[in-house]
Amino acid sequence: MVVNVSQKYKAEIVDAIKQKGIIYFHYPLEEEVVDIGWENVQKAVKTLMLYNSIDKQILVHCDGGNHRSRLVVEAFYFAKFGTHLIDEYKGYENHLIYDCSAGYLPPLNVVEDVLKQLVNS
Repeated sequence: MVVNVSQKYKAEIVDAIKQKGIIYFHYPLEEEVVDIGWENVQKAVKTLMLYNSIDKQILVHCDGGNHRSRLVVEAFYFAKFGTHLIDEYKGYENHLIYDCSAGYLPPLNVVEDVLKQLVNS
C-alpha cells in the first residue's frame, strides 16, 4: 500500500502502481504553512490504523521525504501507542510536536485527543 502525502499527483504513476495491485491513497499536505492539512493528516492516520491492523506493508511518502511523511508516521505512532516517537527535529521531540508548537496544526492537546479517538473509530 502507498500513502502519498505530497502535493504532487501524477496519474500515470498512480495507474502503474494500481496495475501492480497496490492500493494507493493521496492525502496532500503542505510544507510548514498555516494549516498544513490537519484533515488529511487524520485521514492518513486513519488509513494507516486500518491497514496496519490487517498486516499490510505500507509506504508513506512525500516529495522531499523529510517532513510530511515523517509527521504522518509520528501521528500514527502516537495514535497507536499513546506516546510520542522521539526524533530530534528543530529542537523539538518530533515533527508532530513541532508542527503544533509552530501553529501549523491545532494545539498539541487537541491533536493528541483527536489521534487517541482514531484508535477506536
